[in-house]
Amino acid sequence: MRWTALLILLGIAPIIGCEREQQTAAPAPPPTATSTTTPSTVSASQSAAIVAKPAVITIDYQHFDFPPARMRLRVEDDKIVALLHSDDPPEAIEDTYTGNSFYLEMPLEISDRSEIASAEWKFKAPTSDRAESANGIFIEGMRQQLQPFDVQVAFEAQDPATGMMTVYLSGHFLLFDSKEPAAPGRLVLVGARFNAKVESSPQ
Repeated sequence: MRWTALLILLGIAPIIGCEREQQTAAPAPPPTATSTTTPSTVSASQSAAIVAKPAVITIDYQHFDFPPARMRLRVEDDKIVALLHSDDPPEAIEDTYTGNSFYLEMPLEISDRSEIASAEWKFKAPTSDRAESANGIFIEGMRQQLQPFDVQVAFEAQDPATGMMTVYLSGHFLLFDSKEPAAPGRLVLVGARFNAKVESSPQ
């Protein structure tokens, strides 16, 4: 009986005599496993795992971790403006906060949100003076501010169902230190590739 069962499992039971074949019932086919996770659910869970990762930005050849990135799209004067920012914790508004953050307001030359993947933001500051602006990258709370000087940002769409976008940032920023308010900005090279969750503001 043990050998018969093994032969049935191997699919070669017909070599056994007809009488034994008739006496031995063919095993029922195993039930087909039904997945309870739809492809869209998998994509969403994978998206959540991706967006939960910190955004890593290379500044002057050093890697810095930031909270996950988010990008909000709004319409302004019939053009799309992308607000790219770190998803900072509530304590980020406190003076004692020592985490890293970023905020970039990027007017784009597109008129529809569906064109975001083909858009590109290019910025060149008119001077190297320090600007009173919330735009930039911030290290250790507000201790150091990196002000955009000659920067470009491009985008690459992922699965539309996940609302995820890959952001490519490169160029030069001016680094200002709050401990040296009179010092001129130091030009540093900045580069990054990270994922951002895209949201749309009501028109």
